[in-house]
This record gives sequence, structure tokens and C-alpha cells, in this order.
Amino acid sequence: MCALLSRIGGISFFCMIDEVYLYFTFSPGSTCVDQWVHERPAFQEALIRRTEMGESQYRYRGLQIDLWWQQGRGRVKGSLHSFAQGHNCGLFTFTEVKAACEQLANDLALPAESLQVYKIEIGVNLRVPSSPGPFLESLLTHKHKRFWPKEPPDDAPGPLLFYAKHADYKIKLYDKAAYHRKVIPILKNSELLRFEVRFHRIRALLRPLKLALLTLADLADPEVLLHFCNILASHWKLCKRREPKDFTGLTSRQCDLLVAGDDLDLTDYLRKSKSVGWNAKRLCELKKLQTGSQSRRPPHPFEAVFQQTLLLIQEIDVMPC
Repeated sequence: MCALLSRIGGISFFCMIDEVYLYFTFSPGSTCVDQWVHERPAFQEALIRRTEMGESQYRYRGLQIDLWWQQGRGRVKGSLHSFAQGHNCGLFTFTEVKAACEQLANDLALPAESLQVYKIEIGVNLRVPSSPGPFLESLLTHKHKRFWPKEPPDDAPGPLLFYAKHADYKIKLYDKAAYHRKVIPILKNSELLRFEVRFHRIRALLRPLKLALLTLADLADPEVLLHFCNILASHWKLCKRREPKDFTGLTSRQCDLLVAGDDLDLTDYLRKSKSVGWNAKRLCELKKLQTGSQSRRPPHPFEAVFQQTLLLIQEIDVMPC
């Protein structure tokens, strides 16, 4: 073990919590709401529009704040990381997440526990040693859900973002530097891979956390943030890619099966066909062959970057070998 993980230009490109949706309530038609709005720092000179239907919208430090006056409810949505730092490409540690949560609650003059989380995006920006392109193009599945490419920007030669969609959440990996290099100067000479889990239904987080609801106060809790790190680690491992094969010691039939494992149409057919017993046996054999092939080759260099990044977020010094 030697020096602390190096950082380009003194900047590390990692984050933890990005986009978040927070909801809160107040008394409908309350005469004090107008006064509350005018006294809040978050609303000073930030009004974007106000409709006859009793809706107001504000912009504040990269966040969108909506108030539905007649219904007595409000919403804050946007990047917590950008709220704290002006962009979401810097190091965003547990300590900084906590400070950002406290600052937001203070600016809104609302208790942090009264701001309920309905959607949240957790992820990491990985400063990788080479272009993320080949890594992204090799993505196959996440928990048997296929990765699909998103339509690339007009000036991109090919897809920059790939996603796998589940009922409660979506897995996204993309070339963050390629997306934002033109507007964020510090990314000019960097290679940045973004990995994130976007929860559009919060129930998938509540069950393992054993919480009835998730609030802004919970997001400042180191135990909750550590749980988020564990979630990222588990989902990262579940991402399957098309990788070089090691056929050492395998029969020709086993070699054929190992190669066929990258054919998603075939593996889907095996799972769905009527010969359940035979197919279960074949899929079990395929998994063992894939595990064996993986163990006989060196890990992808992005694996070490991912593990080191999670430690940096927790403010643990990373000492590479």
C-alpha cells in the first residue's frame, strides 16, 4: 500500500446523491403562506411563474420548487449535489451530503424530517483510465433485464448512455464527460463514467432500510448513506457484460455454451421454454462456466476504480497497492 489515490488537477470526480424529489405540506389557503414565502431565502427573487390555478414555481441554486397553494403542498426537485457545489462533478462526501441537507432545510425554514423523499438518484462518477465507450458497449444485462442504448446527441458518433429498467428503479451507465465536456471546463481532459441507480418508486429503498418513509433528515444520516454505498456495490456486481473468454480446460461443448451465454435471445428462450428442468440445468452449467472464466482472467481496471470511489465518498483514504 502506498500513496493516496491521485486526483487530476486537485479534483476528484465522484458523488453520492444527485437528483431528489422532496414533498412537503402546509395548510391549504393559509394566510401565512404568502408571508412564509416572502421570508424564505429560497424564494427571494426566484419566482419563475405563478398561475391562476394557484401554482407557483421557483428556481433556487439549481433546484425547482413548486407550490400548489390550493392543495396545501409543495415539491423540491433537482440535484442535491449541484445545490451544494454548483455542479455535480466534484467530490461529494458523506460530510458534504449532511451539510447540504441541513443547508436546504435551513433555506426553506422547514424541518428536514418534514421533507419526504419520493424519488432519488444515487450514483458515482468514476474517473477511469480510458474511454468508457468499449465498457458501455459491452453491457448485456442487469438481473436479466437488457441494457438498452439511449439515442445519442447529434454530435456523438454513437450511444453514450445505456440503461436497464425495472419496476421500481432504473440502472444507468453513461459517458458523463462526453455529455458535459462542452459546458464544464474541468472535464475537458478527463474520462468519466457515471453509474447510477435511479429509484422512481421509493418502496424499493424503504424495505431494506426498515423505514416507513424516507426524509431529508435520513439523507444526512451516515448509516443511510453507507446503505446507499452497499446498494451501489450490489447493483454494480449484477451488471453483466460481454467479456473476453478463458476456455482453459473446457470441452468443445462447454466452449460453445460459454460463447452462447452472450446471446440474450438464446438465454431468454431457455428461461421461457417448456423444458424447464433441462433448461435450468443448462443455465446452471452456463453460470458455473462464466464464473470460472471470470476467475481465470484479471478484473477489468474499472472494477478497482469503482471500489476506490466508494471509499473516497465515505472519506476513507484509498491506498492502492
